[in-house]
Amino acid sequence: MKGQLKVSTPAEYIAKLDEARRAEVSALDALIRKTAPKLEPFIHAGMLAYGRWHYKYGTGREGDWFRIGVASNKNYISL
Repeated sequence: MKGQLKVSTPAEYIAKLDEARRAEVSALDALIRKTAPKLEPFIHAGMLAYGRWHYKYGTGREGDWFRIGVASNKNYISL
């Protein structure tokens, strides 16, 4: 699937993927959940994310991101 998926849960993200990609991302999801069970899965910026992370620079700039992210792109999967 091309572009960011408009979903609100990790299960929806995986379900919207093409069949071949769904199997690969499901395997990654299972591995991440088994390896890092304390990192809660969620959707962030249209990606499958694990472990909320709030950062703050010395300049005062801050934001929210994640510890591990998985994105299904057109030609590859980003981890």
